[in-house]
Amino acid sequence: MVNIVLVEGSDLLAMDPEGTSDPYCKFRLGRDTYKTKPIYETLNPKWSEQFDLYLYDQDAGSQVLEVTVWDKDQRSKDDFMGRAAVELHTLEKEMSHDLTVSLEDGAGKLRLITTISGTTDPEAKTFLAQWDQSAEASKKRKDAFRLSRTLSALNVGILIVRVLCPGCTVRRAYVRRTWGGPPTPTVS
Repeated sequence: MVNIVLVEGSDLLAMDPEGTSDPYCKFRLGRDTYKTKPIYETLNPKWSEQFDLYLYDQDAGSQVLEVTVWDKDQRSKDDFMGRAAVELHTLEKEMSHDLTVSLEDGAGKLRLITTISGTTDPEAKTFLAQWDQSAEASKKRKDAFRLSRTLSALNVGILIVRVLCPGCTVRRAYVRRTWGGPPTPTVS
């Protein structure tokens, strides 16, 4: 999965007679697409819009994030303002990247924060890589979560938190909370 935060655009083309534009973006990754909301009457839009696109294959050819920028028109066909491509295979997995991409066939730049997670790469740094699959560990998990113990302790479960920040490794925090008691956090 690729988590994308479209932060902003800057110095986009003026497409309307008033010297502004009503820009929105279309994202495509393989067969998955997303369209942002338009920001009206600006050349420097602030979207702060977050969404996920699915990365179906691990081969480099399908790992190109394509972005096109359009000017929303009320009475006619929307105007093309530019395009950009991000080669995802060049980005480290399980880490957020603050990217500024220049638009081709137009003018301006887009700023986005991109994180690739949930990869099937066996070398990826996730808590599943350390998952103990031994019979003894499985027995301990079954014992810890058997129905009679669950009802007596009222354990709620696991909360996974993704921290998205440029240059930070994605960390997951696990919180086990006993009914009526304080949470017990663990960060990995």
